[in-house]
Amino acid sequence: MVVTRVACIFLASIAIASCSDRERASESIRLRGPVFSVDGDKVFLDYCANRVCDLVMYSVADRTATKLRPENEKYKFGGAGLGPGHNQVVATYSDRDGAASRETQIVVLDLLANSYRLITSDASIKSAPNFSFDGQKLAYIQSHRDRTWFNGDPRATAWDIHTLDIPTGVSERVTSYCFWGLGRPFFYPASEDIVVHADGPMCNYPSVDAPAEAKGYLKYKERFGDNNIVRVGPNRRVLEPWITNGQHSSSPSVSRAGDVLFVSLTNNIDGIKKGYFNYDLFLRRGDSIRRLTQLNTIIVGSALSPDGRFAAYLSDPERDQSESLWVFDIEHNLHERIPIAHLLGSSSGTETTKSLKEAIPKELQVRP
Repeated sequence: MVVTRVACIFLASIAIASCSDRERASESIRLRGPVFSVDGDKVFLDYCANRVCDLVMYSVADRTATKLRPENEKYKFGGAGLGPGHNQVVATYSDRDGAASRETQIVVLDLLANSYRLITSDASIKSAPNFSFDGQKLAYIQSHRDRTWFNGDPRATAWDIHTLDIPTGVSERVTSYCFWGLGRPFFYPASEDIVVHADGPMCNYPSVDAPAEAKGYLKYKERFGDNNIVRVGPNRRVLEPWITNGQHSSSPSVSRAGDVLFVSLTNNIDGIKKGYFNYDLFLRRGDSIRRLTQLNTIIVGSALSPDGRFAAYLSDPERDQSESLWVFDIEHNLHERIPIAHLLGSSSGTETTKSLKEAIPKELQVRP
């Protein structure tokens, strides 16, 4: 559950269908994600069929897809991020139907041991966990206000970035802007900074004492438009876009070398005055920005592999709300459409599922 204002339209929950998947359109398949594993040979994403959601692991080398579920199926994994080491991935852990509790915890999945370990236990709504490349620090986003949608359903908002130092167990709230929405936070290499999609600061903007009633998010949008990629850190006291590329720049992901993959609206860049909105992938390397794609469609989620060689993205070439997962070899400009539903075995009624048991709890004292 990565929640952003853009995400509500394009990035948060997404339909997937490709080749074999498209034959199952009546089942209503949705996706969230994606994200790469530490070694870049796996892609993780949330896969929802008729509103039943599971974390799915796609193996790039083996071309296989597997659902990952807790042994106790009352719960589910979701919102995977970069893990602390090889064959590990971090994810959220929550009540499957949300009826008993809306709280979410963060877990590390060990794919070799077929187990998971809880690393948080506080009563809050957390999302989008992501480890630093050295595996020593965790970043995630947390909601600080519960509201309701127009139909009365609960809605988490006022999001901020939190970090957890794994060796010491010390946690810290990194931002205090009460964002309308946030994407997945990435630790930027060789710095203490975090790069993230941040949408709509609702407090402490434009000044630190500005209340929510000041509607700072309107001031922010008026000044910067939809360029929402920011870089926050101890030496960055001013909230402003770090990357600006046209009218709209969003959804950053970062490699070990500091390359940043992101999405931009390209209608104006391509001189398109009417018709559908088009989005494409761009890569920031050093001080230069290079356009990677010209897809003439929307992109509803993207990720850069840690080595910077591959991208994974979700797009809808047919514009019929049946988006597909693609894996993109950046160097060779090769795109491959991945038929996730077919690979899962859903069409044959024999789904591939791996059940993970909870590991023996390991003491981890979290001190605010």
